[in-house]
Order: sequence, then C-alpha cells, then structure tokens
Amino acid sequence: MRKIVTALILFIIALVSLGAGLQGLNLTSTNTGVSTSTAHSPIIGQGASAAVTQPTAGTNGQLFLGVNSNDPQFATMSQDCTITNAGVITCIKTNNVSFAASATTDTTNASNISSGTLAQARGGTATGGTSTFTPSFTCGTATFTVNSAKWVQVLNKFAFVEFDVTIATIGTCTTTVTFTLPFTTNSAGSINGRETALLGFSAQCSVPSGSATATCTVGATSVLGIGDRIVASAVLETQ
Repeated sequence: MRKIVTALILFIIALVSLGAGLQGLNLTSTNTGVSTSTAHSPIIGQGASAAVTQPTAGTNGQLFLGVNSNDPQFATMSQDCTITNAGVITCIKTNNVSFAASATTDTTNASNISSGTLAQARGGTATGGTSTFTPSFTCGTATFTVNSAKWVQVLNKFAFVEFDVTIATIGTCTTTVTFTLPFTTNSAGSINGRETALLGFSAQCSVPSGSATATCTVGATSVLGIGDRIVASAVLETQ
C-alpha cells in the first residue's frame, strides 16, 4: 500500500512539473525555428524538418483561405460581396455586374411593388394587362356590331377572353355564328354566356384544339334575329 501511495505522489509531482514547464515554453524551446509569435495569427506547419511560419494577422471581415501547395492566407472578399467580422454578408453584384433595381425590391410584400410588369413566364401577362382585339364575326350575310372584345394571357398557359356583340342586320344568318380568337388553343374548350337583349337564352361557343375559331349558337339552336346581343367569356388553354 505504501508503494502505491508513493507512486501516486511521484506521478502528481511529475504532472505539476510538466504543467509548469509547458506554461513557460516558448517557440525556441520547441525547435520551431522562430522565437516569437505574431498576435492573433495562426501557426502554419511546413513539414517535418522546416520551421513553422505565421501569416500577417487578418483584419475585420477577412477570410482564411486555402491555397494549393502553398500556405493559406487571409484575404478580403471582393467584387460581388463583402463580409463583416460578425459574419454578415452583403452582395450587390453578380459576376461584377450590379443588381438590377428590381433585384433589391422587397417582393415579400406585394404592396412594395409599385411599377413594372411581371414576366409572363413567372405568372404575369404577355401584354402587360388586358388587351382589346377585333374579332371577325360571320353568319351568312349578317353584319355585327362589336361592343367590346378583350383578352389577357394568364400564368403563361391560359387566356381569359370576353366579348359583347350585337347582330346589326340578319341577312341570310340563321343559327350559327363563328368568330376569330386572338390566339390558338392548345386544347378544346367552350365559351359560355347569354343573349341579353331579347329572349335571354344561353349562348354556347365551342373551340376545337389547335384552333383560333369559335362556333356559337344561342339556346337550343334558336334562330337568330336583328338586335340579338351575345355576351360571353371563358378561360382557354393556349399552350
């Protein structure tokens, strides 16, 4: 038992001595090849037989960057972004080209957008808003008065279209009216509405896939007459 206690005491003394020696250790005594160290700078090994080196200490916001087959070094971010010593990164360019004004707009709140047109591919409109168009209505020798005709591209895939037309003279027109759309459909669809001036019958227009022409009837193939006014609208697939 006495031998064990003695061994423990000697071991503790050795540890205390080693700690004291380490506290007073300087670079020269460790055979590093330098006698002083640079404050706030890392020590860089140079291999088994070479002295260690130290780069110049970094400044605020610099990054410690590796270099192939060479010593790493501190460098400042340049060109597109900067970084602070708190880790805050600020970018104002892409490939040294300044951001467009819209890129710095807070788009998380729609009320912050006061001008410009959202690109069609991003859900905006192709024309910057609703456009008028001039449909060509045909039914025998009848003539038509177009009161209004509008359309708008929606979500880069659909189009909303509406029209309001009155039969001015009936001629040889009987039951079927055709008219031209400002776009070609990608799938078959229908345009629905009502005759609003005389009998109030429903109006239906069919549009085949891949077509820019709609064919319309009123009621159950009701015979059309002077003064009939058809108002209709629809959303159709365009691509």
